[in-house]
Amino acid sequence: MTVLGRLERLLTILVEGTVERWFKPRVQPVHLARRLEAALEDGVLVGPHGPLAPNAFVVTVDPATYARFAGARTGIQRELEQHLVTAAARRRLRTLDPFRVELQADPALEEGRCVARAAFQERSAGRNGVAGLPEGSRPEQTVMMPVGIEETVAVAPAALEVLGPGEMVRTVPLTGAACTLGRADDNTLVLPESAVSRHHAAIRRTGDGFVVEDMGSTNGVVLNGKRVQRAHLKDGDRLLIGTVELVFRQR
Repeated sequence: MTVLGRLERLLTILVEGTVERWFKPRVQPVHLARRLEAALEDGVLVGPHGPLAPNAFVVTVDPATYARFAGARTGIQRELEQHLVTAAARRRLRTLDPFRVELQADPALEEGRCVARAAFQERSAGRNGVAGLPEGSRPEQTVMMPVGIEETVAVAPAALEVLGPGEMVRTVPLTGAACTLGRADDNTLVLPESAVSRHHAAIRRTGDGFVVEDMGSTNGVVLNGKRVQRAHLKDGDRLLIGTVELVFRQR
């Protein structure tokens, strides 16, 4: 972690600690997202092809908070997973498997407190396996292939054509583990249109190609005229992100 990052973390702890002593605030999903980002950064490993992000996370909260989240627990977990996609892309981190987040209750935690832990876990463990994350868990060398290796061996180069007014076309190469699209400046591809959500969608590299994922946007992701939550992409597919039209190219 950078010196600036450590300073920001210290200030956050000091401020939140002061607020908690006076007001005992209720935990909100945004607080969980902050804890997850910290766990993501702390868990990074330096691999032969660059930094690797942990992919399996457990967030523990006090029982009262867990009960308050019960009706929306699955949706909150999905939102937090999408948040991690954006956070990893912003830091140019690669992942060995998709992010998974499990929300749990811990009777030992005081009300208003939450804790996040991160580890590396292979896809075959499934979501239920996240609950038993061992401390210091690390990836198995024989079953996980870093995204950078997949890129050079199995996945052909790809790009997005951003269609503008008239005949104008802007081409954006897809070079990282994930390309995030949205109105906010921290996206890989910034689309400054009012119909585009701040963090609208992500295009992720997989072992056999690319997928597009809706990151909880307001207006959705439209692929070849049909709204999708997650879908594989092939050459020539047309995407509508808000009012922005894009064409996926892979040869």
